[in-house]
Amino acid sequence: MRNPLIGSAYSEKPSNQESSSESSISDVDELLSLVKETEAAKDIYRNIEVLGAASKSDYGRIRGGLKDATGVNLNQLDAAVREAREEAEKRRKEEAREARREEVEAAGTPTVQVTGRPSSEVVDDLSAALEEANEPPRLFRREGEIVRPRTDEDGRVQVEEISHAWFDDFLSRCTRCVNEEYQPHDPSQRLVERVVERVDLPPLRGITQVPLLRPDGTVFSDPGYDEDTCRLYHPDEEQDLDSIPAQPTTADVEEARELLLEAWWDHPFDGEASRSNMVGLALTPVVRPLLEGANVPLGIIDAPRAGSGKDLAGQIAALASTGQFPGTMSDPNTKSEWRKQITAQLVRGERFVLVSDVTGTIDNAPLRRVLTTPTWSDRILGATRQVRLPANAVWCATGNNLRPQGDMVRRCFLIRLDTEMQRPWTRSDFRHQQPQWTQEHCGELAGALLTLARAWIAAGQPDPDTPTLGSFEEWCRVVGGILQNAGFGNFLGNQDGLTDTEFSEDDRWSLLLEAIHDWQREALNGEPFTARTLADRIEEYESSIDLIADSDISLDSDNSLIEPIVKHLPENIQHEVRRGKPFTQSLGKTFGWNEDRRFPNGWFLTSEGKGREGTLWNVRSDDGEGGVGGESPKDGENLSSHRHERGKEAPF
Repeated sequence: MRNPLIGSAYSEKPSNQESSSESSISDVDELLSLVKETEAAKDIYRNIEVLGAASKSDYGRIRGGLKDATGVNLNQLDAAVREAREEAEKRRKEEAREARREEVEAAGTPTVQVTGRPSSEVVDDLSAALEEANEPPRLFRREGEIVRPRTDEDGRVQVEEISHAWFDDFLSRCTRCVNEEYQPHDPSQRLVERVVERVDLPPLRGITQVPLLRPDGTVFSDPGYDEDTCRLYHPDEEQDLDSIPAQPTTADVEEARELLLEAWWDHPFDGEASRSNMVGLALTPVVRPLLEGANVPLGIIDAPRAGSGKDLAGQIAALASTGQFPGTMSDPNTKSEWRKQITAQLVRGERFVLVSDVTGTIDNAPLRRVLTTPTWSDRILGATRQVRLPANAVWCATGNNLRPQGDMVRRCFLIRLDTEMQRPWTRSDFRHQQPQWTQEHCGELAGALLTLARAWIAAGQPDPDTPTLGSFEEWCRVVGGILQNAGFGNFLGNQDGLTDTEFSEDDRWSLLLEAIHDWQREALNGEPFTARTLADRIEEYESSIDLIADSDISLDSDNSLIEPIVKHLPENIQHEVRRGKPFTQSLGKTFGWNEDRRFPNGWFLTSEGKGREGTLWNVRSDDGEGGVGGESPKDGENLSSHRHERGKEAPF
């Protein structure tokens, strides 16, 4: 007997609960067998999920059989199957989403949904996840920029500004970013840039490989970040550091003092002041947290001759106080190069910088500025952005008979070495093999410096009875107090050694013109000369001087006349001479700019017209001395008869 529903619309569909409770049909063939037996269309709808889960080919294969068995309306059946398929797909996606969610959360990494919700919430969640992952701190902020510690190929720990790519990678490793379906989905670059600005990271004032002295006198000796000083203690695993006594005894101080003296045992200081100043230089990086915002002067390590151990003395100070060799730079040629190199040192976070082998004099605006400002600003080379950096490095310069000039004199303190030997580099009777000895005892030396500092703090920080440098009063008080409390005498007692060598630019020109006058009189019989003639003679002298320095040959009379000229040349020309660059034009222009200008002792330079190789120059003085050309004009006289018309001829 046929089912009475055949030929009629069967619009009532049982619920999923009814289907699942009354049927155990698992595939389309079983369903077809069932309805052939029951001839009931309702059995199709009760098991509609079977058809929804079936492939289109399987459904098409039995579709006609279902119609024949039950008379079901195929249009309604097709609609019901489509709906069942949609429901099945929805359930499948939800189950897959739930499985992905469980998998992501089981990994233990913070999960952030980066799509389908307000961007402010996404940025907050990404920032929170990064802050959680940054404990203990690995990323820091330095004057607004995100930085991290990095150990270079030589084992030196430096500060490195991270790139956007590095930050993006770090963010992806500490979070799992997903879309609404819990599928991996990288945040947009715009979101990452907002996280860079939003994330809260600890500020970084510097990195040290020796324990930190805090402003309250305590010592931070656990590796990691110190919130009190905003510095990162990143020790060398090979360093052995004894505990620092909180209340150092007299015996503790004496032991620390003797160890520090041992470090520079082989260095021939010219007196007690230079020795004390050397220890003061080493103390400065250690007590930097006590000097926040205070200026620190330039340490000048000076000697009469090369090979006296100037750079080595600075390296020992850096190793003892920072745990690593100093950042080094050569004597730059121009103010622009000074500025660029200073910026490069501060970007790397150097705590101790050694300017090696400065020739003649030292005085330039960038160096003066970095010594007297808490924050250094400059434009990064090759980029348009400005950087702001903590100017908390300790600066030291070395040179033979190095003289600060002008306003630089009051920004320096002197450490002078004197072997009293003609060839200091031939010495061999050393007590210690340096710098290896200092590297092996680095932890002990750092402990000695910290012991002296804590002893002074424990004593109530007594003010020292030592000289004070203007603009550097706090440094003088702290370092001078520590040294005096430890028995180091005469700190800054040799400042006259700097002022005695202070030359103004006019003094330098006076000595230069006097030296040129002597050469002009002896070598040229007083005849006028061109800048090219003098430049050629200087180049000959420079070519022969290396041979003379490495032999027992003495300077001949002609070279003896050129030597003081080279010594007193203006700095810009000296740099060109040292680098083997043509300097005839620079020399001629410099002569032209200073024509008829009076210098100390009455010396001045005047032109005598035009020769085949350029302007002819004559050195004269107001007392009547000078080259060929008659008496020198007096102040106020018309000088037009003594020189070519300005602007008509090149001054070389």
